[in-house]
Order: sequence, then C-alpha cells, then structure tokens
Amino acid sequence: MSRDIVLAQALGIVNREGVECLTFRRLADALGVTPMAIYRHVENKTDLLNGTLDLVMRQARVVDHDEPDWPDWMCETFVRMRNALLEQRGALVLVLRWTTLGPQALAVIEEILGRFAAAGFTRTAATELFSRLIIHTLGSAALFAAILGQAPELADEDERLRRVRAMFELLPGPEFPHVTSHASELANMYQEEQFVTEIRRITGTFTPLGG
Repeated sequence: MSRDIVLAQALGIVNREGVECLTFRRLADALGVTPMAIYRHVENKTDLLNGTLDLVMRQARVVDHDEPDWPDWMCETFVRMRNALLEQRGALVLVLRWTTLGPQALAVIEEILGRFAAAGFTRTAATELFSRLIIHTLGSAALFAAILGQAPELADEDERLRRVRAMFELLPGPEFPHVTSHASELANMYQEEQFVTEIRRITGTFTPLGG
C-alpha cells in the first residue's frame, strides 16, 4: 500500500458516498487494512482531505500542455481545472475543506505565475489576474455541479442547456420575474463555451509590460 493508493481509495469514497462518509474506519475497510495502517501514509484527516484534492489536480494534468501563446495556455489550463472539478463529484466539497496547499497545487500555481512572469506581467498584475481566473473557475464549476447533481446522466450538452433553461423558466413568475425572464441567458452561464469566453475576456483586460 502507498499514499497514492490510500488517496485514490479516499477519492472514490468521496465521489460515491460524500465527504462526510470518509472516515479512517471506512477507508480502512475499503482497503482491507486496519485504521492504524493508514497513518503510515497520511498524518490525519486534514492531510487525507488535502492530499485527495491534490490527487485530483495531479490526475487532471492541468498544466501539462504546450500552447505557445500565454492567453491560449491560460485558457486551456483553467478549462482543464474546471473539468477536473466537475468530473470528480466530491472535488468541489474538498475545495471548501482545503486548508493547506499540497505539492501539486503549489506546482500548478508556480507554473501559472511563471507563465505570467515570462509574458512580462508585474507581480501585482500576475497575482490579480490569477485571482480573477481562479475565482471564475471555481464559481463556474460550483454552478454547473448543481445541474450535474440533478441530472448526472445528461451527457449531451444541448440537453443540459434545455434542462437548465427549463429549470429557470418553470419557476413561479410572480415570485421570480427577473430569473424567469433571464432563463436563456442564465442557462448559457453553464456552458463551457461561455466559460471560455469569460476566461478570454478576463485575460484580455490585462496587458503585460511591453505588450
């Protein structure tokens, strides 16, 4: 047994049963070992949760691509990050419980900031841009995850769009007049195309030194 095997089993439990079911006893039973054996690989529950989310980022290989232009590189990076959070059902809950950045998360941040530096951004501008991109990514994933939770079987993006639009349209009009009238626009928020458009808009508002 290794730390990666422990974390992978923990991720499976979180995805299938929810983070509240991830206990050392439950994990030990799934691995066929005693709870004490797990402590050889993780220090405590916090280390287990942080390590599990770090595993999600490592498996997603969010910075393992080679788009030559920095805006394209950032777009691909944050699309991969969003998809990783959506594909692993428990990942967003783990984000809310993330107390310490793991080595993979730190490596991702290091690579992103390094790309900004290479493009000619100041430290202040790079930090602000990173903040805006990560907030948009987490927010988009959280919104879309709610729809996936209601209808995880919907793989067709057009059908998802119709389902989301109907969800808003069928609300009581007198109580939610603005929400129902904006149903189509709100539904578009959930599409990857709209996510990419916003990433492009955010990166387009910043110009590196000499750019």
